[in-house]
Amino acid sequence: MAHEDFKILNALGNETRLKMFKYINEQDMHISKVARVLEISISVASKHATILEDANLIQRKIFGKTHVLSIKNKKICKIDYDPEIIISSDYHKIFDAVESLKKVTSIDGK
Repeated sequence: MAHEDFKILNALGNETRLKMFKYINEQDMHISKVARVLEISISVASKHATILEDANLIQRKIFGKTHVLSIKNKKICKIDYDPEIIISSDYHKIFDAVESLKKVTSIDGK
């Protein structure tokens, strides 16, 4: 598996980051709004955002002390009519891979 693929799987394999990615995909968001929506601190939201940035999934625009997050590659994901559902063949591949990795690591850990 390529290093970049691992970064994406790691980034989206966390429920909080997956939710963050979904919300940012709906609209560009200020980091403090993301924190409020997810009910986490701004510093925790920033750490999650950094992981999504490192995976090349989002970008952070800084205006003074204001940090605005946006999707870096709009082709990765699109929202269907129901904004609660993320639809994309890439997304489904990533999700399936993450679920497989979780099963493998739980088997290896026993």
